[in-house]
Amino acid sequence: MTLELPDTLAVLEWDTVLERIAQLAGTRMGRRMVLLSRPMSDRVWLFEIQAAVRECLVWIDAGLPTAHGAEPLDDMVERMNKGGVLSLADFVALLKTLSVFQRLDEVADVERFPHIAERIGGTVLPHGLIESLNQVIDAEGQIRDQASPELADIRRRMRQLEREIDDVFERVLRSAEWSRYLQDGIITVRFGRRVVPVRNEFRHSVPGIVHDQSGSGQTVFVEPLAVVERQNRLTTLRQDEAREIERILAALTAKASQVAPTLSAIHDHLAWFDRQMAAAQYGRLVDGTLPELGGHTLVIQEARHPLLENPVPISLELSRERPAIIITGPNTGGKTVALKTTGIIVLLALSGFMAPVQEGTRIPLYRQIFADIGDEQSLSQNLSTFSSHLVRLGPMMRQAGPDTLSLIDEIGAGTDPEEGAALAEAMIQHLVDKQSPVIASTHYSRLKLLGLKDPRIQNALVEFDRETLAPTYHLVLGSPGSSHAFYIARRLGFPPELVDRAESLLDREAVTLSDAILEINQLQRTLREQDEALRARQADLDVRQRALDDKERILTERLERDRERAEKAWRRELDDMTQKFNQALEAVRQQEGKERARAVEALREQYRGIAKLPRSIARRQAQAGTPPDAVGDRVRVAGFPDVGTIVELKGRTATVEVGSLKLKLAVDELERIEGGVRPAAARTGSPPS
Repeated sequence: MTLELPDTLAVLEWDTVLERIAQLAGTRMGRRMVLLSRPMSDRVWLFEIQAAVRECLVWIDAGLPTAHGAEPLDDMVERMNKGGVLSLADFVALLKTLSVFQRLDEVADVERFPHIAERIGGTVLPHGLIESLNQVIDAEGQIRDQASPELADIRRRMRQLEREIDDVFERVLRSAEWSRYLQDGIITVRFGRRVVPVRNEFRHSVPGIVHDQSGSGQTVFVEPLAVVERQNRLTTLRQDEAREIERILAALTAKASQVAPTLSAIHDHLAWFDRQMAAAQYGRLVDGTLPELGGHTLVIQEARHPLLENPVPISLELSRERPAIIITGPNTGGKTVALKTTGIIVLLALSGFMAPVQEGTRIPLYRQIFADIGDEQSLSQNLSTFSSHLVRLGPMMRQAGPDTLSLIDEIGAGTDPEEGAALAEAMIQHLVDKQSPVIASTHYSRLKLLGLKDPRIQNALVEFDRETLAPTYHLVLGSPGSSHAFYIARRLGFPPELVDRAESLLDREAVTLSDAILEINQLQRTLREQDEALRARQADLDVRQRALDDKERILTERLERDRERAEKAWRRELDDMTQKFNQALEAVRQQEGKERARAVEALREQYRGIAKLPRSIARRQAQAGTPPDAVGDRVRVAGFPDVGTIVELKGRTATVEVGSLKLKLAVDELERIEGGVRPAAARTGSPPS
């Protein structure tokens, strides 16, 4: 459903914005569709359009073909429906348009571009018409000789006659009889007849027909008698050719009229596609996004007016709990820009276009948007400025509701200040009571106090540079602004005594309020600058913290890799020594006498080699158990399969009996076997020597 927008589009310069978007369309029908765009409150339509624009962004990034080169078909269809015959130029445009549509159809993948594919792929191309057009029209846009047997015969005879005429003229130009009469040795055309230029004084000396003469009268253009009859026949053949072409075009028109509904659909789909492509390209041009739609809260994030060069972004929020913003400040244009920026962003969003805003912008589906901006008098209705305002404000008050948005510039202006301020306050309160979103600008101090008294109303100001006497266009929510009238008057050279006198005439309460506003604004500015500095500092700290985290992660990963490599190397060495120890232990068991003693010494050497390995490896292999703490504990030597018994404990050294052997080992290198404690009467003895 199209929104009701009394005077709003003109006030917000909507047509100018549309013209900029339309310049990005690739076809006349796409441009026309852009220029006819109007805001809608139809949720389904808006969500489908936004989905299509998102697909167009992907389409653009993929470098796929556009609708550029397609021509409007609606006029052709209308003429056919009225019985008219299309021209050759029409059919050339039609063939080109069908070719563009076919290219789009070939790449409109339903998985990547479901909404585009539904439009483009949902229409079956008239392949029979395309085949007929290609048989009749060549690549240069001309009728082929083979368009019909009659046309082929006519053109064959025409070419034969043209060759004969060429031969005659060639003989004329070479003829000694003619050469003295000719002004120039060239052939030209007059009234469709080929002629030669003859000096005027010899016009009666040459056999031929004079068709024209030069502006100076020095030259006449003569058709030699030898070619007159042939050129007459050529003219007749050309007429036959034109009639045959007309017949061919009529036949093509009849064939095209049979698929007129399909051609209309193709026209509409191309216009729709080109419109969404223009919307996507415009979004890229203004660095915009597609605002979220729906809900009851208007959120504007970093909005920039699309018609301004280097605009200052503004942000604001209107909710049902706080539906009003009153903007105050000097009369330097900043307040009006804030109002127009808000209005144009809402119009773009509700028309399915991308808008120059940041992510997080949310636009409710308003039923009406009112705008009273500017102070033009209505001469046609003999209305004053104030009366003109009331004419526009009346519908706002009567139709106010949660689904209407009102933008009011200098509310209550144009009449007695006291009465105007009272009327303005009443209007604001009326809109707020109706939960009707409103943004209004004013100079009235009375309205500046509303935001302090009523929590539903927000104050805002447009910052003012006291050095340049110009607005910064930075919208600051939460603070009322000052008009700076006396300050500006002094800076512009007004007599100081005059300004002092004006200040003395001002009500003391108004002076106090003005001073308080200035102090509040200065505090707000200081806090904002400090906040920006803190944000910048925090951002820098975040960057540094991420760098440190990355460095720590890299070092940790490197240390873990080095540890794993070292542990693997130690484990291989431990396994090798374990094997040798077991071999030596077996040798001890099998030897007697002196050979046994030597075998025991070899066993000790093997164990000392094992003991040199990092104890951490042994502890890791023993971590599943606990170290022994009493004589009689059954233990396993860390890293070896044999089980022994502790027969003596001295501090952290234990004497372990393994079979017929006794070994002195560190307690940390032993693993107690649970449930394996021997009786208290432990065996004693000394390790073998």
